[in-house]
Amino acid sequence: SDPGSEGLRTQALNEDTLTAEDRAGTFVNRGVMKLRRNEFEPSHADFNAALALVPTMGEAWVNRGAMWVGEKNYKAGLSDLNKGLALGVKEQEKVYFNRALAYEGLDDEKSAYFDYQHALQLKPDWLLPQKELLRFHVSQKPD
Repeated sequence: SDPGSEGLRTQALNEDTLTAEDRAGTFVNRGVMKLRRNEFEPSHADFNAALALVPTMGEAWVNRGAMWVGEKNYKAGLSDLNKGLALGVKEQEKVYFNRALAYEGLDDEKSAYFDYQHALQLKPDWLLPQKELLRFHVSQKPD
């Protein structure tokens, strides 16, 4: 991501004219940029700052959940992803994909499979869940 745009977000956070929602959204956006670079601790701080301002912001919860999954803390990730889904987010397919990763980390293959499928239903042309689903072999239980 562009370091200049991260700088602009940091500069915007120093402005007094932002509403709590705008300020929290800016923290989330900056946190996402850090998360994409696998800078987990700095992104964690931004997501926490957003949640301190607006505890009901689903986007902050799901992005912090994605950060936890990236750190292989699957239980915390699952908790945050579920909270964000309950509060409402824009790109739900990404949340289901990250939740599938968390379920796999917790050795719950069945839940992971269903979440990969759900992500693909929400965005049928997305290759990542298609690729992940190829690893699963579904069989019927004998009667």
